[in-house]
Amino acid sequence: MTTTTTTYKTTTTTTTTSTTTTTTITTTTTITFTTTTTTTTTTTTTTSSTTTTATATATATATATTTATATATATTTTTTTTTTTTTTLLLLLLLLLLLLLLLLLLLLLLLLLLLLLLLLLLLLLLLLLLLLLPLLLLLLLLHYYYYYYYYYYFFYYYYCYCYCYCYCYCYCFCYCYCYCYF
Repeated sequence: MTTTTTTYKTTTTTTTTSTTTTTTITTTTTITFTTTTTTTTTTTTTTSSTTTTATATATATATATTTATATATATTTTTTTTTTTTTTLLLLLLLLLLLLLLLLLLLLLLLLLLLLLLLLLLLLLLLLLLLLLPLLLLLLLLHYYYYYYYYYYFFYYYYCYCYCYCYCYCYCFCYCYCYCYF
């Protein structure tokens, strides 16, 4: 009787990975073949010949054993929240400071706007003066000659011969030299 044992081992590894859980499944399959051979020999002897008969019987048994091992690894994310509490007085003071800063910024913006408006007004005045300056000069010259001839003719009717020089710059100043004949 001869017994032969043949073993085949198959290992299958399946890994499933997700964002939070990693699962590893390991499957081990063991197949065992057992073969039993029985040999029976019968010998018959006669006077004339010898006959030998051999009978062999084989029995095969297959046993399969499957072992599955699952390993799960879970990843846990811990979020720590730290809450800081302050008193209401400090919060009120901070709010007041912020309001004061905002008011100061608004005042500065208003001052800048006023300065810009003043500069624009000054520029407009300068432009007006530049435009009106020739006219003002003409008016002054005409005014000067008007007074000169007016006084000259006024005194001329009274037999006076006068030279009057008038300078008008916002106010008029006249200098007259007269020679009268009575």
